[in-house]
Amino acid sequence: AAGVVLGPELDGIDLLPHLRGNAGLTERTIFWRSNRWGLQHAERQGNLKYLRIETPQARAKRRDKGEFLFDLSRDPRETENLAGSRPDALERLRRLYAEWESGVLPPIEPVK
Repeated sequence: AAGVVLGPELDGIDLLPHLRGNAGLTERTIFWRSNRWGLQHAERQGNLKYLRIETPQARAKRRDKGEFLFDLSRDPRETENLAGSRPDALERLRRLYAEWESGVLPPIEPVK
């Protein structure tokens, strides 16, 4: 829209076709990091959500460290960790997250 050519190092998709009504919904994997409740790394692919918590804060709802895997279609409140029962999915999402994270700036440590 602004006539700017984007470089390959940028993460994201062009939303303009969607906003103009020229494109349907697109399935894609979404990655994010948060330091609001401690340092958290997350990924959503389809119904699966991968979550890794490194440094939880005392005020966080989830205070345990580690890796978590949730099927949000069956468990939208993220109460059942499937990491032990779905190791193939956990490994696949962990690998995809690591690939994404290697191409972005390092995370900012949470404010204490």
